[in-house]
Amino acid sequence: MSGIIKRKVDSKGRVVLPFKDVREVLIAKLGRVIIASPERKEIEKILQAVDEYNKRRKLEAIEKWFKLVDKAGLSSIKESEIRDLIKKGMLRDIA
Repeated sequence: MSGIIKRKVDSKGRVVLPFKDVREVLIAKLGRVIIASPERKEIEKILQAVDEYNKRRKLEAIEKWFKLVDKAGLSSIKESEIRDLIKKGMLRDIA
């Protein structure tokens, strides 16, 4: 069963979780998100899914970037040419 459970936090930041007959839970923290479970494998599955999702998003962003660079005709510019342009720009700013 999946879902979101709302709980109050006490003044010390503690939360009571609805785990019956469980004496110990594992907690994973992802930024401002906390995942709690008595099952290590379940948390690992979630962490792996989040990691795969983040990798896919990064790859999509890189693909978009290279398409934009290619569309702008910048893919044929060499790194040394880019450095020379930056140096010229910095010299203009100084002068």
